Amino acid sequence: MRVGYEGGWEKFRRQIGNPNELPSFSGGYGNTKFQFRMDRLDDAVIPRAGQNLLVDFHWSNASPFVSNSYPVLELSSQNYFRLSEPTSVFLNGYGGSTFDHETGLPQFSLGGSQRLVSYGTNELLMNKYLLFQLGYIRQLARLPPLLGSGIYFLGLYEAAQVYGPPHTMVNQASGFPTDAAAGLVVNTIFGPVEAAYAYGDTGHHKFFFRIGRLF
Repeated sequence: MRVGYEGGWEKFRRQIGNPNELPSFSGGYGNTKFQFRMDRLDDAVIPRAGQNLLVDFHWSNASPFVSNSYPVLELSSQNYFRLSEPTSVFLNGYGGSTFDHETGLPQFSLGGSQRLVSYGTNELLMNKYLLFQLGYIRQLARLPPLLGSGIYFLGLYEAAQVYGPPHTMVNQASGFPTDAAAGLVVNTIFGPVEAAYAYGDTGHHKFFFRIGRLF
């Protein structure tokens, strides 16, 4: 558990999107923060069993966007279940809310390499969301110890619900975004490397490649 206060100066500058929904801001900020984490996963890189719970709350009393104070709460629950020596499934849930307070800019985003992978990075912006993931992991082969631990197949289905404008930085998102992805992961001595394909609603699809954290 961690409790503290964080402050500093920040600047937001729009690169793409509607300038009326995403204006540029800069100024000082301050947050009282509380965080609780319970980590019972059996592996930090490619977990096969165990649970991970994260509760992240902060109360913003200074912001360059709005004069009022507001709360932000985000929860993350990851649950992995080993079915056999090579096979595991997982069920993950994520959610966040500002409890209908005015924040100036959306506090949460979806899209990228970990949540709603068929969408672009930070494509969905919102102040309230829910996201669920159902996945399958199977070890296909072991690697020599000098190269890494193994080669894995990873399958994933995601469904989300977003609330409050702006829902998206483009006009191709539904109110209930979903996608599915499948790929291969090689867990090397330098970290995991994944190559995968994702297909989602409203025409979202892409091949993607990522190095580093997968979950």
